[in-house]
Amino acid sequence: MFQYSHLENRLIRVNAAYAKMLGYESPEEMISTITDVTSQIHTDPQNYINTLATLEERDWFYAEQPLLQKDGSIIIAKVAVRKVLKPDGTIDYTDGFVEDITEQRRLEETEKKHLDEITDLYENAPCGYHSLAEDGTIIRINNTELRWLGYSRDEVIGKMKITDLLTPEGIEAFQQDFSLLKERGWVRDVEDKWIRKDGSVLDVIVNTTAIFDKNGNYLMNRCSAFDNTERKKAEEALERSEKLYRNLFENASIGMLQISLPENGILRVNKAFASMLGYDSPEDLMFNVTDPATQIQVDPANHDKALRILEQQNWIYSEQPCRRKDGSIMFANVAARKVSKQNDVDEYVEAIVEDITERKRAEEELRERIKELNCLYSIANVIEKADTIEEIFRNTADLMPSGFPYPEHMCARITYEDLEFKTANFQETPWQISANINVNGRLAGTVNVHYLKETSQRDGGPFLKEERDLIDAIADRLGKVAERKQMEEALIKNERELSIKAQNLADVNTTMKVLLNTMENDQEKLKERFLDNIKAQVLPYLKKLKNTSLDDTQKGLIKIAETNLDEIASPFVQKLTSNYLNLTKTEIQIASLVREGMTSKEIAELLNSNKRVIDFHRENIRKKLGLNNKKGSLAILLRSYS
Repeated sequence: MFQYSHLENRLIRVNAAYAKMLGYESPEEMISTITDVTSQIHTDPQNYINTLATLEERDWFYAEQPLLQKDGSIIIAKVAVRKVLKPDGTIDYTDGFVEDITEQRRLEETEKKHLDEITDLYENAPCGYHSLAEDGTIIRINNTELRWLGYSRDEVIGKMKITDLLTPEGIEAFQQDFSLLKERGWVRDVEDKWIRKDGSVLDVIVNTTAIFDKNGNYLMNRCSAFDNTERKKAEEALERSEKLYRNLFENASIGMLQISLPENGILRVNKAFASMLGYDSPEDLMFNVTDPATQIQVDPANHDKALRILEQQNWIYSEQPCRRKDGSIMFANVAARKVSKQNDVDEYVEAIVEDITERKRAEEELRERIKELNCLYSIANVIEKADTIEEIFRNTADLMPSGFPYPEHMCARITYEDLEFKTANFQETPWQISANINVNGRLAGTVNVHYLKETSQRDGGPFLKEERDLIDAIADRLGKVAERKQMEEALIKNERELSIKAQNLADVNTTMKVLLNTMENDQEKLKERFLDNIKAQVLPYLKKLKNTSLDDTQKGLIKIAETNLDEIASPFVQKLTSNYLNLTKTEIQIASLVREGMTSKEIAELLNSNKRVIDFHRENIRKKLGLNNKKGSLAILLRSYS
């Protein structure tokens, strides 16, 4: 409530509720702070001007207006203002009432949104919907079905009968099904054909239920139609739609109740609130709960405290624990207001309740999971920075209790091989969990966590599954750390051994190089001695033998022997006998004669062979020298090897 002086352009009086509504600590603070109502209370100065203009013509002004709070936020309020006149008939001051309806408007917007969603769900569902009057006239149809048929709503509603859409065969079947529908109230999975506006035929499957009045007379039906060409897809879409439809109602439901004053009895509750507390119905709750302050409130003092606050302000908002029918606790967001006595209705408290139990539980679980992650993160930092495995295990034992719900009541121990690491307060207790540290498939140690005193039993014991997973993760991580440390030590050992072997191999290589060089030099000297012996001790005697009386054949053989010995001592034969050319002894002999310009026939006569054999060897020589299928002189190529 407030009083405002137009002459002095200031607030004269405000009550505590109005001051609190706008965020001021007291009426005095509000009066002293607000020096310009048009800009400090009204979001739009025109609202204030409109108020004065209306009061010039009427005694009262009623409106919903946005008002500014002290912190700049905006509330929506119902405002009722009246003028108080001076003796001369001019306005002396105005006074009025203000009610904060921000939450009410929010709820109305939420309800409207839900209604729009439901309407949209009906109109644009993935299946067709329509309803028929008793004579078959279409009185309802959704947008989906209209799109299928190609008609507008004005063309159909109240103007067309379902038989206008059917084939002659379909009309006869419909009349039978419609009679059956009126008799038993439903027909299902009726296959039908509808004729669209453009004359094409749509195959559908129809399911229908009837609506009767209290006397059993048919009023209308509810028909759902599915495009039979994609029946399975339509069924799945309908299932999703029905689930969404139910979910919208269930999640949009807000618990509400009214409690009489001063009796503190329940006047009314809705189905949502009864369900929140585990009752079958509102009637079930009202029958069993005679004193909500003690039967619903976990702490009866909360009820009395709320009533005292409502004596000072319009609304109270709080989080409160409530007791369900089975004795379990529900956490709720509660918004309550006191409704004054009106006509024959006594004053009562009206409350809006939202079940936030799951959110509270989720918040608690999230806090625990964060503790576990922080514990693992701290252990990871220790692993990264520590120099020795002993330091890692010692610090990990100290960090482990921080990942559990009651770290102050916990102790930990890690054993590894013949080592033991534990917290200063460690002691064996019955309330413990453990995990094995496995290194390369071998049990190398254990990780133990103990509660120092008994705690609540959860999941069949004092430890949650997530906490068991945590200690398993720590044990697994320590096992991998130990494996890595062992691998690092083995690697360092192998590197040392390889370094020693590499040095030894280098020494051996040096020795081998010296031996190889010596062998190559000896081989060259042996080759030179062999060639010198041929030239000095064989060739001169052949020359003397040529000067004796010999026939032509003997001379030819002497010439061949002399030529071959010359070739042995020449680079030509050395090249032909190399592994790279891979010529046989016969091929080397023939190649030497070809180089001298002899024909195959001449070589055959000289070697007492056949010309075809000589040609065969010449062809092999060409292949091995790379002249196969090429034009080129074999004799010229052979001379290039000299």
